[in-house]
Amino acid sequence: MFSLLRADLFKLRKRAMGWVMLVILALFVPLLMLTNAATQPGSTNYNFTGSLLGGVAPLSTVGPLVVIILGAMLIGSEYGYDTWKNLLTRHPGRVPFIISKWLAMIAGTCIALVMLSLLGVIVGQVIQSTMHTTGLPLQLASGSRR
Repeated sequence: MFSLLRADLFKLRKRAMGWVMLVILALFVPLLMLTNAATQPGSTNYNFTGSLLGGVAPLSTVGPLVVIILGAMLIGSEYGYDTWKNLLTRHPGRVPFIISKWLAMIAGTCIALVMLSLLGVIVGQVIQSTMHTTGLPLQLASGSRR
C-alpha cells in the first residue's frame, strides 16, 4: 500500500498538469484579493488572519474543478501509459490501488491549501501596506446571507 502511495505522490509531483493547476489557483489569489481591495477598500482588510482566508477564497469557485481535473489526471495517466492492468495484477486487489489514488489526491490538496494560504498572507500584507484598506477582516461566507 505504501509503495503505491509513494508512486502516486511521485507521479503527482513529476507531472506538469498538477503544477499547472497550482499555478492557475495561485494566479487567482492576488487577482481576487486586488479586485476586492480596489472595489471595496472600506470593507476589505487583509491583516494576518484575514489574509489566510483570502488565500483560500478562490477555492470556492475553481477548487472543485481543479480537484476533478487532479483526480482525472491521476487515474487517466494509468490508462494513458497502460499501467492500470499491470498494477492491478501485481497487487492483492483493487482496493489498495484506489485508496492510494484517493490519498495522493488528498495529500496534494492539503499541500496546495498550505501553499495558497501562505501566498494569501504574503499578498495580503503587500496589499494592506500599500492600499491601507480599513474594513473588517475577511470572512468566508457560510452559505446563507442575512
